[in-house]
Amino acid sequence: MIPPLQLREQLVVQLLEARGALRQRLRLDHVEAPEQTVLARAALRRRTALRTRGAALVRLRIAFDHGSSLTGETDYDEAMAPTLHEQLLQTLGTRIVGGELAPGTVLHAEQIARDEGVSRPVVREVVRVLQAMGLVAATKRVGIRVRPAEAWNLYDPLVIRWRLAVGSSGGQLRSMTELRSAFEPKAAELAAQYRDDRDAAKLLGLALEMREVGRAGDLKRFLELDIAFHRFVLTASGNEMIAQLERIVAEVLTARTEQGLMPHQPHEDALELHVRVAEAIWARDSGEAHAAMDRIMRRTAAEVSVTWSDLPRPSILPEA
Repeated sequence: MIPPLQLREQLVVQLLEARGALRQRLRLDHVEAPEQTVLARAALRRRTALRTRGAALVRLRIAFDHGSSLTGETDYDEAMAPTLHEQLLQTLGTRIVGGELAPGTVLHAEQIARDEGVSRPVVREVVRVLQAMGLVAATKRVGIRVRPAEAWNLYDPLVIRWRLAVGSSGGQLRSMTELRSAFEPKAAELAAQYRDDRDAAKLLGLALEMREVGRAGDLKRFLELDIAFHRFVLTASGNEMIAQLERIVAEVLTARTEQGLMPHQPHEDALELHVRVAEAIWARDSGEAHAAMDRIMRRTAAEVSVTWSDLPRPSILPEA
């Protein structure tokens, strides 16, 4: 049975109390063993030093591994200016994805270094990242050749972000929304089958907080909770391949807010649907979890379809 509101609220209160007790214990641990604090601060300094040496590829992969979409959610992104690596990666990536650098265009490291005012090692590092994304191919004595869109890793979070930032945002939103509609209802169904009580209680807490924040019109906090909610559902599915798709969900939710496609105050129906998904997962009702998430996806598609209503679908079939 779906738990009554009073039981849900009790679960959330217990969860918050447990978190508070854990935080208090951590504070006591720091008082009782100050050497642990010294070691932690030393480790933080080492990590900061690594970042400030301009290891852009390392920073990107660390962020992706921890689920960050590099939208300023991590502490160091707010405190540090972009490195030369990141600036050049952003410049070349958006120029390629936006079509300014057409497929077949040949670039040369020396010219890039002169034009952008960076060193050749910086260029080489950025080219390696672009190669991993499928955007370019580097060949000795030829140069750096821009590859066609069919070769790109369209699931890479940066490629997704660049496509959303340039003129193809409508088509990108369509592709990502249709993809979400295919896997998120199934993820909710699996989560209802395989969740444990602790995870289900956390999900209920997220859904109830989303409803409260949404009614208050705090879109920034609502976005954070929305990303966390969908990430939690995908992870709770118990399928590691579905779980990794949370980066796609985070990007499309962020873009939807940044492009002004979210209402100033989320609709009450949408808020209640998230609660229904959480309740169904708690009750192990896989059919209801699938149906409620499917309704969320259909509602989302209807709200953002204005961005692609007049766009033709891309031709992805190979020519005969």
